[in-house]
Amino acid sequence: MFTQNRQLPAIEKQQVLEEAPNRLNRTDRPWQVTIEGDALIARWKWEDENFFAPCAVSDETKSYAFIVVLGENGRWRELDEPDGTAEEEYVFGRDGEDPVGETGFGGFIFDPAIIKAPFYEYLTECGWKKAGWFG
Repeated sequence: MFTQNRQLPAIEKQQVLEEAPNRLNRTDRPWQVTIEGDALIARWKWEDENFFAPCAVSDETKSYAFIVVLGENGRWRELDEPDGTAEEEYVFGRDGEDPVGETGFGGFIFDPAIIKAPFYEYLTECGWKKAGWFG
């Protein structure tokens, strides 16, 4: 009988989950990491004018969630909600910070690689690997 020789991660799942918010949440990042069960969830208001341009003219906010589910075998799976593809968008709106309510155009660039890179770095430092096609 064939058995796979799997190496356990350097840092156990519970510790990775507990330490993730402290390692991944920072004031210079526009997302917030929370824990739900075995999942690390980063929610990004990617068109949030308060982070990218406090004096911008748009009051529209779009969100994106990057979800990493830790398995029992030292591997993780990931999911994007909605589908994480880079895009650039221009909007017309009103500046909610300005009492006069100036209107105009604003631009936003969304690239999910920005949010994924710190996760990959953290998880690989902890000895975890991204799951392949067969887990």
